[in-house]
Amino acid sequence: MMTDPTDTPTSRGTAALAALMLAYAALFVAYYPPLAGIEDEVGYVNQALVWSRGALSAEGAGLPGLADFAQFGDRHYALRHPGRSLLALPFLALGGVRAVFLSGLVLHLATVALGAAVLRRLGRSPLWAALILFHPTLAVYSRTMMGDEAAGAGVLLAALLATVPGVAAAVGAGLAVGLAAVMRYHAALALPAVALVYLAPPRRPGAFRDAVACVLGAGAVGGLLVVYNLTLYGNPFDPYNAKNGAFSSQYFLPHLGFYAAALTAIWPLMLFAPLLDRSPLRWAARGTCGLFLLFVSFYYFHDRGPNLAATLVVGQRLLSVALPLWIVSYAVVLDDLVAGPLRRRLGRRAWAALIAAGCTGLLAATGLLFERHQEHLNRLLAARAAVRAAVPDGATVVGHGGIIKLFGIPMGPPSYRWRPLMFNTAVLATPGDPYLDAERRPWYLAVLNEAPGVPLPDAALALIDGYRMEPVATPDPRLDLYVARPGARR
Repeated sequence: MMTDPTDTPTSRGTAALAALMLAYAALFVAYYPPLAGIEDEVGYVNQALVWSRGALSAEGAGLPGLADFAQFGDRHYALRHPGRSLLALPFLALGGVRAVFLSGLVLHLATVALGAAVLRRLGRSPLWAALILFHPTLAVYSRTMMGDEAAGAGVLLAALLATVPGVAAAVGAGLAVGLAAVMRYHAALALPAVALVYLAPPRRPGAFRDAVACVLGAGAVGGLLVVYNLTLYGNPFDPYNAKNGAFSSQYFLPHLGFYAAALTAIWPLMLFAPLLDRSPLRWAARGTCGLFLLFVSFYYFHDRGPNLAATLVVGQRLLSVALPLWIVSYAVVLDDLVAGPLRRRLGRRAWAALIAAGCTGLLAATGLLFERHQEHLNRLLAARAAVRAAVPDGATVVGHGGIIKLFGIPMGPPSYRWRPLMFNTAVLATPGDPYLDAERRPWYLAVLNEAPGVPLPDAALALIDGYRMEPVATPDPRLDLYVARPGARR
């Protein structure tokens, strides 16, 4: 029987958490991701592929035309931050592209283990780390090659080390923030909150010295990132993503409202946990969680799913830099304000049964989450197969609606020459396009819709009319495929 996470020896809580982690790993293997389903993943995998060949550029690796690479000088370099691809490298070397998804599992379990270590240091049962293990946002993105949770693990480690006395631990806390920034550059925003732990009351002896040591530790890693960016891009900072991201006050209120609702709904009332936290981590939690909540609320984008429930889950992805620390703070508050009184009222045996039922329910819900996500990936796999069956190798394809990402990782034929139909709202392929007019063999238009029956965008209709394109039958109802014959332009 699952034991009480608030009133058991640490060894029992650790054993219970380990059993849940093994069950999670079994679910992960049972629903192993068949492909990368997010555009960003393609960039991380391709970056790792280039590095695995001992190169930094696509040309150096003998892989010209890689997706999510851009030209700087006379070479093409990856547009993604380096950390997540570094974590994937050993898996790529051992098992090829399909094995890189195991890095997401290992990363997620490592974050859970780190959360358990923090909870033990705070005098709580490590079993509370099951709230990290089964958090839907962290769980679904553990099935991807995204770098947000890796950054969150670094921030959580930094917060833990900031509670340990001594200059060595302070340097370690800064290094941990730096490692988080290697995963996602904006994780560096956690540095002021981590340094605040040293300066906030009650101040320890040598507080200012330790705060400076923390900042210097982070600065050492930041300096390496500057050298990396200068070497590849000729720019000390992020050369692409920062200038293409849109921050504006017009997004603030609607996005703050969304994040507040999501943080309140997934784990009930977790939004308020840092304010109620009285543990040694409280200043790190308040500063980090508050800062990142404000930061992402000004950003133009958050992930969206096909319905409200899915959006509440995937929409917190950008907050994953703060989520592990936020969840630990939430566990502390639950332990202080809810678990103790409820256990006394129910009795130890009934409370233990409640914990067992709760963990079983969370495991079952995670299995359902994995099944739904796998269905989504399988639909993408079917769309990829439909295009492969209908479009010959080497053809030019104008793509829209996420179809291009399905062919972005070089894994053998077919190899298409892709041209995006649109980028954001800008139309890139139009009737009279010299690139298309120069084609001397049939070329194709492929539009992958969110659901069957969705009308084609105006830009696609213009191409179809302008080149007298003919529909190509496919077994996928979400895929609209058309072919243009040479000389068919009106």
